[in-house]
Amino acid sequence: MDMKYKYINILKSLRTFLVWSYVILMLAGFPFYFQRDYADLTAAKSSFFQISSLVFLVLLGLLGICSYLCHCLDHPRKTLSFSGTDLFALAFGLVVLISSLTSPVGAEAFWGKEGRKMGGVFLLLCIAVYFAISRYFEDNQWVLWLFFLSTLLVWIVVVCNFWDIDILQMRRHLAHKQKTDFLGTLGNININACYSSLMISLMQGFYFVSKKRLHQILFFGASVLGIYVCFCTASDSWLLAFGGSMVVLLMISMGKTDAMIRWIHCIAAILCAGFAMRLTVIFGQLLPNCPKCILNFQKQRLLYPMTDFRVLLAGFAILLASYGIIKSPAIHFLKKYGNKIVTTLLGISVLGVISAIFPMKDRFGTNRGYIWKRTLANFRELPIWQKLFGYGPNCFLQSMEERFGAQMRRRYHAPFLDAHNEALQMLAVTGIFGVISYMGMQASLLLSCVKKQKEEKFAIPGLLGITAYLFQGLVNNPSVFTTPLYFLFLAILENRLRRRKACS
Repeated sequence: MDMKYKYINILKSLRTFLVWSYVILMLAGFPFYFQRDYADLTAAKSSFFQISSLVFLVLLGLLGICSYLCHCLDHPRKTLSFSGTDLFALAFGLVVLISSLTSPVGAEAFWGKEGRKMGGVFLLLCIAVYFAISRYFEDNQWVLWLFFLSTLLVWIVVVCNFWDIDILQMRRHLAHKQKTDFLGTLGNININACYSSLMISLMQGFYFVSKKRLHQILFFGASVLGIYVCFCTASDSWLLAFGGSMVVLLMISMGKTDAMIRWIHCIAAILCAGFAMRLTVIFGQLLPNCPKCILNFQKQRLLYPMTDFRVLLAGFAILLASYGIIKSPAIHFLKKYGNKIVTTLLGISVLGVISAIFPMKDRFGTNRGYIWKRTLANFRELPIWQKLFGYGPNCFLQSMEERFGAQMRRRYHAPFLDAHNEALQMLAVTGIFGVISYMGMQASLLLSCVKKQKEEKFAIPGLLGITAYLFQGLVNNPSVFTTPLYFLFLAILENRLRRRKACS
């Protein structure tokens, strides 16, 4: 028996080491890996993820076989139990497999060699990694700080590029006009805005639940830096993510004095970042050669006015008044009616936005209106099987080519490779079953976070992170740069909630 327990401990230690090694590789290696500068960045990220994930899963599978042969499968019921999130993930994996095998361009759908390089193999690896990490990850405080440091380094590279400082020598082959479109080690401005909006929400979630003063300072400072980076991207899609997560956080905090004060601090982060960006613009104008990114930021119709000192001072005045209300007896009114008021205002706002943009014009959202409408029009013409399972992963362009390919090239001099909307993208390439299972996976975990927010402190950062990702997905796509990290985040979050459930 002693020898048996010795083997059990060795196998468990190897499994823990393997899982930690993979997490380290993805958090500290994946965001920074590149080849040939920006010329082949998509292929480099895709191959890095697929090779490292395949090696990880094969080794983990071998350890599993060894455990089975030694009769060392401890607590098999625990590892074989399935949550609602798991069931949606399994359904999504099955849909991806069917879609890949039945696609009119099967090889491309399965392997994903062209375009965005998110073929069936890529998505299936994301799902497999989700299950592996959600089952076998051993939580440790160092993971949080590795995530913190890695994210800060990514942001520092972006800020340096914004100032025309190319510390990694990635931008040397970019044309001058491209230098405002590509920043950091993740690619174009939309990708950076997508990545940063998710990370900001996590940072603010960790600030919200932190008890130690030092941790609060670190996470608040990181939030300010992250929002400053979002300003640097000159992409306003992050505002959807930030706004959505802050509304959710407000509804969680409503009527609780300490929680609402922390919410005010989270909102103050955007004002602090706005001040920093306006000072950046002023200082940049004093330089003999003002960096092109700064000049480009001044042309932004939404972001630049947000950094006006008068707007920022008005924002601080509103927050100060809100602080006074929270400290007054009015807090009881907010506790009783606050969320009803927020819900009503949110509903009115949504109706106002819908009435303002519909009927949608083609040029809406830098031509997103055009591709959204064509994506839906093309979907209506697909045969029933492709309506259910899609045209195939990574085959958005191929699905649109016959009906709208020539028109896209004529109007925009290049075809659209994706739908610029996460739900529409999944609908086109994986069909109705695919979008339901993909979104259901996130919605299920979101609901779990809502239920566990009082007993699991990571539930609130998780709730904000998923909310932010879903909101930014209204105008952006899944990508090789963000999807693997997002699935890793979902897996670690599911792991935390699973362990909490097991302990309760």
